Amino acid sequence: MLNIKGKRMFIAWYWIVLIALVVVGYFLHLKRYCRAFRQDRDALLEARNKYLNSTREETAEKG
Repeated sequence: MLNIKGKRMFIAWYWIVLIALVVVGYFLHLKRYCRAFRQDRDALLEARNKYLNSTREETAEKG
């Protein structure tokens, strides 16, 4: 990649394509991972809220 004389650095076109593919793939992976994380978090919060509401109703009925 580096010329023997050291005057100019040459990057082949396929390295640029490879780096671009890695960056795009990483971006798509993060996008999908974050969406899945949000869905899991929302489902857990909904289950927690249902549980808390049911326990509040039970304590209100007893009291």
